[in-house]
Amino acid sequence: MKTTLMLVLFVCLSIVIVRLFQRKLFDKHKDAMSDQLLDMLNTRLDHTSEKRYLESLRSLSLGQRAIYSTWIVQCEVENGGFAQYFWNMEEEGFYDEAIIGFAHLEATAHLKIFEEALESIRPHLQNMHKMQGTQDRFTLYKPLLQREDLYDKFIELDCKFYDLRPSLEEIRLEYIKLHPEVKR
Repeated sequence: MKTTLMLVLFVCLSIVIVRLFQRKLFDKHKDAMSDQLLDMLNTRLDHTSEKRYLESLRSLSLGQRAIYSTWIVQCEVENGGFAQYFWNMEEEGFYDEAIIGFAHLEATAHLKIFEEALESIRPHLQNMHKMQGTQDRFTLYKPLLQREDLYDKFIELDCKFYDLRPSLEEIRLEYIKLHPEVKR
């Protein structure tokens, strides 16, 4: 079991390193429209509370919501995996927005992995949300994931998500090119 976990971690780390290198190359040549659009959308969102953040996200057009909600998932997963995404996004409406976003962008492989991660954590969301207001919440969350075998499951799903081609960034860029109205 430990050998398998070590191998999975090594493979994931290798994939992340390769992806970071690929992203650096891609970022040098990509059109800056995605970053500009995300910056513009971010200024339209109310960050004073997670509830207001979600409400303001829902005020955007469907295409803009799809771009932004999938970007949130990508950022969280690339930074700390699905475990981090579900921890940081307490309002479950964000999960719905991500599902709608993946479907709208036709990122079906990303959607499938996201739904698998969501179904894995769903039975534990109530307990997780109870932890979020406590002092020692972070020390409680990881043991919950380990106790329920979610930690290894999320690592596996994180690796699959990292490895998808085309990447979510590439899908969003293509969508923006085909739907310039999202830039308004």
